[in-house]
Amino acid sequence: MSASRPDSRPGDVLDRIAAVVTSASAQPVALPPTSADLPLRSLGLDSSSFIAVMSGIEEEFGIEWDDDVPSSTFDSLQSVASYLATRFGVGT
Repeated sequence: MSASRPDSRPGDVLDRIAAVVTSASAQPVALPPTSADLPLRSLGLDSSSFIAVMSGIEEEFGIEWDDDVPSSTFDSLQSVASYLATRFGVGT
């Protein structure tokens, strides 16, 4: 189910997603400046951190994840941003 009005505040969507990932990680995460295509799995997120990332993105962007979100959505910061833009109009 999706929120009817996603948060489309100005600001770089990738930076906002990166901030959520960083704050949700159980360990300190230093994302390189060109981290948009960095596989999220390479950051060592455990399952509870991953759930925190999903919740944090919901909070940050005012959306609610659908039950059938493809797992490939979470391959990288860019894939998350692309999904948010396509599904919810975030950043468009």
